[in-house]
Amino acid sequence: MPRNLWRTLPATVCQIDPCGTKRFPACISSPLCIIFIFYLFCCLVFHTPVIFGEYGFAYRDAAHFYYPLWQLVHEEWEAGRVPLWNPYENGGSSLVGNPTAAVYYPGQLFFFLPLSYGKAFSLYLVLHHFWAMASVAMLARKWNRSLTASALAGLSYGLGGHVLFQVYNPIFLIGAAWLPWMLYSGERLLTKNKVCYLPWLTLFTSLMILGGDPQSAYLGGLCLAVFWLLIFFRDRKLNKVSLHDSKVEKPSWKKKLFNSSLLKLIGAAGLTLGCVYPQIQATREISTNTTRAETRVPRSIYELVKFDQKSLLPEKELDWYDGFLDHPQASQHRRQIYLFSIGPWRLPEFIWPNLFGRPFPIHSRWLARMPSESETWVPSYYLGLFPFILGISVFHLRRGNILKRWACWILLLGSFACLGEYGLGWLFRELYHWILFLWPTLLESSQSDTSSWPIGPAFGGVYWAMTVLLPLFVQFRFPAKCFLLVAWAFAFLTAWGWDSLTRQQRKSTFYILGTICFLSIVVASVFWFSFNHWKNWIEAIHPNLLYGPFQQDAALADLSWSLCQTFLLSLCLLMIVSLVIYQNTFLRYKKQKWISALVVGICFLDLTLANHWMIQVAPLKCWETTSQLSDAMQTEKPFRFMRPPNWFPPQFTQTSSPKRIQEGLDWDRQSLLPKYNQLDSVEVLQSVGTFSDREFQELFILTRQTNAESNSSTYLQPRRLLDAWNVHYFIVPGNWSEEDPLRSTVGLRHDWRSQVPSADEKTPLGSPTAEVIPWQTLEKAKLWGVQILENPSAFERAWLVHETVSIPPRDPQDRKTFRKWSLAMRFPAQDGIDLQRTALVEEIDNPQPGTSRKLNPSNTSVKQEVCKVVDYQPQEVVIEVDLQKPGVLVLSDRYNPHWQAEVEGEGKRWSATVKRCNLLMKGIRLPVGKYHVRFYYGWTGFWKGWAIAGVSWLVVIGLILVRGRLRWPSLRHR
Repeated sequence: MPRNLWRTLPATVCQIDPCGTKRFPACISSPLCIIFIFYLFCCLVFHTPVIFGEYGFAYRDAAHFYYPLWQLVHEEWEAGRVPLWNPYENGGSSLVGNPTAAVYYPGQLFFFLPLSYGKAFSLYLVLHHFWAMASVAMLARKWNRSLTASALAGLSYGLGGHVLFQVYNPIFLIGAAWLPWMLYSGERLLTKNKVCYLPWLTLFTSLMILGGDPQSAYLGGLCLAVFWLLIFFRDRKLNKVSLHDSKVEKPSWKKKLFNSSLLKLIGAAGLTLGCVYPQIQATREISTNTTRAETRVPRSIYELVKFDQKSLLPEKELDWYDGFLDHPQASQHRRQIYLFSIGPWRLPEFIWPNLFGRPFPIHSRWLARMPSESETWVPSYYLGLFPFILGISVFHLRRGNILKRWACWILLLGSFACLGEYGLGWLFRELYHWILFLWPTLLESSQSDTSSWPIGPAFGGVYWAMTVLLPLFVQFRFPAKCFLLVAWAFAFLTAWGWDSLTRQQRKSTFYILGTICFLSIVVASVFWFSFNHWKNWIEAIHPNLLYGPFQQDAALADLSWSLCQTFLLSLCLLMIVSLVIYQNTFLRYKKQKWISALVVGICFLDLTLANHWMIQVAPLKCWETTSQLSDAMQTEKPFRFMRPPNWFPPQFTQTSSPKRIQEGLDWDRQSLLPKYNQLDSVEVLQSVGTFSDREFQELFILTRQTNAESNSSTYLQPRRLLDAWNVHYFIVPGNWSEEDPLRSTVGLRHDWRSQVPSADEKTPLGSPTAEVIPWQTLEKAKLWGVQILENPSAFERAWLVHETVSIPPRDPQDRKTFRKWSLAMRFPAQDGIDLQRTALVEEIDNPQPGTSRKLNPSNTSVKQEVCKVVDYQPQEVVIEVDLQKPGVLVLSDRYNPHWQAEVEGEGKRWSATVKRCNLLMKGIRLPVGKYHVRFYYGWTGFWKGWAIAGVSWLVVIGLILVRGRLRWPSLRHR
């Protein structure tokens, strides 16, 4: 080592100018690094408790869905297993097939850092939020925008209401972080038509899909298709001009084909499918039998080809075109498609932040009084007043740079797509109701009902057209997700608008600011004169189950502060814009830096005051503390429990609290809301998620069956199935009455009708294991009670039967056969099926379907038989069996074709065929003897999928190394 190494280090770290003075290295003083430091400061302001303290994001899916789900994924990776199976909900489900688990996302490596899981999970979300802001700023620079314009674009995108709120929806935050890079690489590929951009487009699209957000990747592909159309029509117009020039050489069709940017775009899509093939393969296997795939009528032109009229249930009279018209009697997922639509009346939120109040932690959102208001996906879509004005000032669909026109088209189409269910059908209904309101004598009262109209509210909208015309888009849901495109388009137009303002001194920005300032005064005046009417109108708002009664004072404060903030901010911006437009001396280099810093600082302050309240955190100990209920239910044997959904203490509805987010989190965690049970390694039977199994939900949900002949109804009670599915405990409120409708959701309410033949009476539950469990971690512990009811009639996890009823393998789309056999299991007197002694077994080589087959023809007692679960792991179950008669070993776990069985005993070892038993369980046939049975999840297509993905990733990496270098533009201050 040289002696003077330490002396030379300062010279190597710092740059030395000709005068000999030292200064910071160029990499630190560069404008791009300054942007990064500024965005780190923004993250510190918004996420200080999460970064420096032991806190986590405490609202919505980040708290109760992704935290426990990704902990299970991380534990499986740490155990040296690929996370393939989740045994803690619905009798077991595919973990790798659920895209929200993000099993293959490279970002999951972050959880292997030497941090606690809770801390790693919180920082994981903060880093993706930072990357979303920084990505937009970096790409704005790559699109030759100035440093100030790039900073404003990143602020509007990252601190705007939509992207900021996605810290509670991690997979959509991942999509927001990588979408700008996908659009940039796709734009470069279409504009430059070079292969070097193809692997980057593949990489960023694959990261979005593997991260769990294929819908954003789909929407990004549609944006690139729009850009290709703009290029196509531009080139077509230029070609018409050059047709008269005979000297121009016309390329052959082969040259056009191989030089086509569209061909490279299609190649990138194919390469992306190869890179994410393992995820697509696993998701496709479970998606065909989920609630998303359930349909009674064709919903798109692609489902019309395979539509079968015989698959319709007899009690529903539907026509084949009802799905296209968005008829109200469509399937369950069809109704969920348009949840979280953004009403057009929320447009003022772009100007006045929180104008309609806040839904949490204090219930002050008076927009809930509007009858047509849908569920809220994001409480505020405020993107900043100045970014909004800059974007509007340069909005033009046919004039200007093609990149700017592309952003304008995305903004327009994305805004209409966000409307969702507020399509032409909804508009016709509203106009019809207004006509009846103004002229009540125009029509009879019986004609005022619009529910019988042949078209639904969403008919004629952009999102409706996307579900009908685009392949597989009907599998997605929630139109509010399209606002991500709107946020990106506004961010890019913001950068363009600032550069247009400083370079061209556009006066339109000045006029828009003056108009908004005047409108704020007008709105405040109108509200002041109609205050009493507004107050009487919002009195009818119902209390929220979690956040309590509506607070009029808080709503008035939000509305007043919103108008004041916009008015004062618009006045301040008017002065700054006046300096930029009318005082050329301020456009000099040194003066412009101060104006730029002032504008960026004002926008940051504006977004902080408007949106900082949306970040709600809670101590990590809320997740890490074990639930008292799981401790009370712990036994040596595996068991399951049931819990009613949407259940909160009555005190929540009656009172308000500024700490209600944390109180609700404590309640959900301690009362074992589904997914929280995974933190304690206990199993819940019913857990509704993004990929809920259709047959499983239909088997257990309390359904109402209508008899068309007698015109009467029958309530179907799944209590006997709960026994068979090893439900040993029911977690219920301590003050439940016999008539409470929630009792039916956990099998405790029995409204039998006479049409049910020989329906079983209610089985006594016995004495509860704990009368009332106090909540030690909550302030009002003595007022809250939970009752655990023990079910003495519950089966063991595995048992032996000696009689089977053979049925042929079912088609997943054959709902009639499934309904027939599920009724037979619900009401054993109807078909003589007692699941304790008999099992329904699907047989491929069954000559007489539905016939009973006794494996133990004698009446000899078999009480000496042994069936004991000795080891129960997520992907492996070991059972000790001692049979004195031939029988079937039934395991009350979900059947999956990838489950295999290995039997060892009686001096031999063999692989047994796992059969589907009792419609959804699994089991194997065994002869007489003592056996060691091991069920294990062996995904036969695992290596095949990764072989395809491995080749695809090698191609992507090879193209990046050879030709995939992204050139950075000059980063000088402009």
